[in-house]
Amino acid sequence: MASSKNRYFPYLCKCMSYKHHGNLTHYHPRTTPPFSEAELSQLTPQDVVQYMSFSAYESATPGPEDRPLNWRSDTAEFAKKAISHFMPNTGPWTQAGHGNPTRSRQVQQFISNMKRQQVRQLGRASSVKRDMTMAEFKLAAQMLEEQDDWNCNRWLQAIRMQFHMIGRGDDVHHMQYECSST
Repeated sequence: MASSKNRYFPYLCKCMSYKHHGNLTHYHPRTTPPFSEAELSQLTPQDVVQYMSFSAYESATPGPEDRPLNWRSDTAEFAKKAISHFMPNTGPWTQAGHGNPTRSRQVQQFISNMKRQQVRQLGRASSVKRDMTMAEFKLAAQMLEEQDDWNCNRWLQAIRMQFHMIGRGDDVHHMQYECSST
């Protein structure tokens, strides 16, 4: 498993790059030294929300019609966790401007709004991979059968063979047998 610096530091670099330079690429994670405690303590919830907005919406101040097309809410939560990992103050954000900015109400509200849009299917589509269902397999085979192209026939035979090989392999693995030692 990779160390937390290797997984979390790129998010902090992008956040600090956006805060200091208005882009996400100024601080490269491989060449950037660790940020000082003074630099990290100057990070505010507004900076974190603007970085997340820019990353998700491509705008630091998205309007009501804008949709998060680059990030899903899980990515925003991971970015929050990654930035929080490096914060010198671990307590909640206070009105006086002390504490961990990722634990502020503004950041929580931003992520909540992203979740709301995600549930309404207004943001980035899920990229989760899942198994093909039998109905999808039959539809694909039917579509390939209807074509008179040699290439389509080749793909039809390939998916049928794959289906049978996987099915037979599954059957063989579940097969029980007895050995007689006489």
